[in-house]
Amino acid sequence: MKKWIILGIVFALVGVVCIFCLIGCKSNKVDTTTPIFETQNIKCITLYRLPDQMNGVEVPCEHMEEITSWLRTFTVSKKSEDVLCGQNIVTFRIEYLDGSVVTSGTDTTTIDGVIYYTNKGKQPDCINELFAASLSEE
Repeated sequence: MKKWIILGIVFALVGVVCIFCLIGCKSNKVDTTTPIFETQNIKCITLYRLPDQMNGVEVPCEHMEEITSWLRTFTVSKKSEDVLCGQNIVTFRIEYLDGSVVTSGTDTTTIDGVIYYTNKGKQPDCINELFAASLSEE
């Protein structure tokens, strides 16, 4: 009888540990439905394209809404093991009014140290136009 009581307690403890593990795993799950980037209170956005745009191109006021609307379409997809060659050719730096800064690529983003692929809408044509204009100024 004593064996059965001890065995019952062990099974109960294992069950409790499993429940806490499942709750912990679920709370670490990244939301794939909400936009990745906050698009309120943006001070400026700077775009970078490798290999030719090391200094970046600041998005002018006339294109800010178009770029901001595009950023609203970014959501998390599946986990990525690493950023592969050819990914994140275009990256951006968002500076907010409070001084905080978010930097991300267009193909992957890092959340809590984990790299995820991104889902996003079609890249606005003005991005290529901004890069082309910047190169012609140099």
